Amino acid sequence: MNVKSASARAGNAALGRAGQPFWQSESYDHWVRSDQERNSIIQYIHRNPVRAGLVTSPEDWPWSSLGMAAHGAAPQVTLTTIRAITPADAASAAQLSAELGYPVAKETMEQRITALEGRNDHAVFLACVDETAAGWIDVGVVHHLQSEPYGEIGGFVVSEQYRSSGIGKQLIARAEAWMRERGLRRALVRSQIVREKAHRFYLREGYARVKTSAVFEKELSGE
Repeated sequence: MNVKSASARAGNAALGRAGQPFWQSESYDHWVRSDQERNSIIQYIHRNPVRAGLVTSPEDWPWSSLGMAAHGAAPQVTLTTIRAITPADAASAAQLSAELGYPVAKETMEQRITALEGRNDHAVFLACVDETAAGWIDVGVVHHLQSEPYGEIGGFVVSEQYRSSGIGKQLIARAEAWMRERGLRRALVRSQIVREKAHRFYLREGYARVKTSAVFEKELSGE
């Protein structure tokens, strides 16, 4: 069956007409031969309203699957796997860290992942589409005298190729489930002031902006 012809006939029938063009003349059809190509096409479609100047973010276009999902009206893209990260994922994790703005060598990343293995108060989850690493989230338990223990998302990145496809939402959900398993009642995430898209994402996920603060840092010598 020719899917394009069949859908054109069905669409015209639903509109009460026959023999009229249904698809735009510049459109074309071809086989999608891989998950990577499929996701690339999904991303292209989601970003079209932004390119056209109709909205500022793909999630703001209410008639797309992404817009519907952002407002709870449609399911998100299903991931193949969200799992605990392992040292074998160091190269992919380092590449994603560079996308976040924190470049790191594979060997250093492998040491960091190894140091975190087996800890009950810290976890890193990796999102994979088939065998491809698409994002990771770093979450830990924070203890301070002035407050009850809480969960903090210390690092969170989704590859440019897979953004706006629901992967971030599923990583956040996994991190929050990890926090609940440890009896934590509050989740906190810090985001640079310039990351406006990230801010909108957190607001959609139920996070409230509670403060804007300065961060001070000092390099410690070996003395």
